[in-house]
Amino acid sequence: MPWRVALLTGGIVLGPLLGAAMLRSPARHPMVRTLPLTFHASYSATIMDEARHRAYILNRFDDSLSLLDTRVGTVLRTVALSPQSPGIFATGLVLDEVGGRLFISSDDGAIHMLDAGTLRPLNTAHLAEWTGSSLMALAPRAGMLFVVGTIPGAHVVSLFAARSGMLLRRLSGPYAYKGAALDRRGRLFSIGYGTADVCVFDGTSAAPRPFHTIAGVPAGGFDSIATDPLSDLLYLAGLYGDRVYVIEAGAGTSRRPIVVSGPVTAVLPTGVRDRALIADGAGMLSLADARRGRVLHAIRIGLGATLPYALDADHDHLFAWDGSGVVEEIDLQTGRVLRTIRVGGTRPTQLVLNPVTGHLLLLYRGSDARAGHPDGGSLRAVNLRGEAVGSNIPLGPVPDLFGIDDRSALAFVANAISDSRPSEGVPDTATSAWIRLLRRWLPFVPLALDRGPAGGTVSVLDATRL
Repeated sequence: MPWRVALLTGGIVLGPLLGAAMLRSPARHPMVRTLPLTFHASYSATIMDEARHRAYILNRFDDSLSLLDTRVGTVLRTVALSPQSPGIFATGLVLDEVGGRLFISSDDGAIHMLDAGTLRPLNTAHLAEWTGSSLMALAPRAGMLFVVGTIPGAHVVSLFAARSGMLLRRLSGPYAYKGAALDRRGRLFSIGYGTADVCVFDGTSAAPRPFHTIAGVPAGGFDSIATDPLSDLLYLAGLYGDRVYVIEAGAGTSRRPIVVSGPVTAVLPTGVRDRALIADGAGMLSLADARRGRVLHAIRIGLGATLPYALDADHDHLFAWDGSGVVEEIDLQTGRVLRTIRVGGTRPTQLVLNPVTGHLLLLYRGSDARAGHPDGGSLRAVNLRGEAVGSNIPLGPVPDLFGIDDRSALAFVANAISDSRPSEGVPDTATSAWIRLLRRWLPFVPLALDRGPAGGTVSVLDATRL
């Protein structure tokens, strides 16, 4: 039980006598409140709008969107997206901070536009093809939203006006397109499905234009595309290849590819010019000089659904868990290891830098008993000055720290009850579409087939105590 030693003011100084024996009060638990929200790790999305002190939680299974006030840590409202269409799943969420609009894609081809401040529906457009969360790309300066159809045979990219949500045009091309990435000028780049061809959509022409073709790409063509907004470089990875191909978006010329240890699984910008992080199937995370085509430093992080790293944009530093219970602090410019901090052998699912205290936060899944809370996830804070590791703070089974409001000093953690995949009883987009089709002939098919596990919460934490 918390207790304090009180000093009496009567000319008697007790400090020297009690100095060694006097105990400090235990720190108060950082939990402020718990918000009951339906949330599922693999099929939900979160966005933090720091300028407006708002956070948005999209839950696919509940087909709903919740608006949070990050100044006080409360839910302002929750709205159903398709109340008249049971079984529809929301798949993607994009925020237009300039226009104050939210765009949400659904697996039936609908694109919903809502007012970001009130969640009031503004417009809904229905596309013939399915849409996916990773294939909506917003160009705020140009005021356009690109939506790429995801099924083979849908050779269409749809262009919307970001302010009104109206469909402007549909750009037809020779391919089914895969992936979407924007450059600084608001041009959309996408890959011809199963090819090594890169096409560009600028919003002014009636059809996509061929941009670049790279020779020597492994069978199956490119699998992913990403852009570096600082250096205007395009990153492309093959389906099974161990290299990342680099193209200059301005000139359309190829640079030396970056070779890593295994099949590329993700390419991520760092916020530093010409520096990219590459995750591969050998469990390595590589820091690369993209312009010169070489790896500066590689870390063995192991295989997992998430990548345990954090970026310090103010100081150009990278923090990454190296697989042996150590966090490495790395200079993003040179790739030099500045120091190592021992945090324990359990693999964290997430690393976050706390802007309020400057501490490094490590989050752990609840399924790993070594994390200290086998029935739930946990969080630990590392003081980067003294390298002291704090005690575990209990959280939900699959925690995700999706934002910290540095003005209100509140941190928000989505505690999902599960991150199961469709093979574990959770229907994917194609399955839910078949269920809706069956209902046309068999109306007695239960709605429960479309629903995954319910539950989950959002923890609001005092960031000054993390």
